[in-house]
Amino acid sequence: MQTQNHENSPVIFNIDKSFTEEDIETILVSGFEGGIGYWAVLLDLEEPENVPDRLSKMGKWYRAILAGGHVTIADTEEHYRAGGDVSKIQTWRLDLDALKRGLEACRSHEYTWRNAQDAWNIDADVADNIIQFALFGELVYG
Repeated sequence: MQTQNHENSPVIFNIDKSFTEEDIETILVSGFEGGIGYWAVLLDLEEPENVPDRLSKMGKWYRAILAGGHVTIADTEEHYRAGGDVSKIQTWRLDLDALKRGLEACRSHEYTWRNAQDAWNIDADVADNIIQFALFGELVYG
């Protein structure tokens, strides 16, 4: 599953191009620190016990996903209306499998797919779109 690219960042998966750990981290950072903030709240994470040393300096939310765990996400307004009681709201699981499905699905959205090809072009909007495709298979918010 993982091979090395010319920058020594492990390749996570291939969808018309190689998406490396660094690419996935860029998507997650841009998405979590700005992109999805207008509609989503990060509720919880599950991280495997044995996290590779190379991931140890990453933020916990990104590390959880890249190490093979997941992050639980909910709609901000639903979370607020439920008084923070997550048993009363729908939640979604974001992991590497979901991100792969999201990147595959975003090929039908030219703006997102064109910008996802180069990590330098992945801004908050592009990352938001990729995460929405990962969770819903389509753009739901914004």
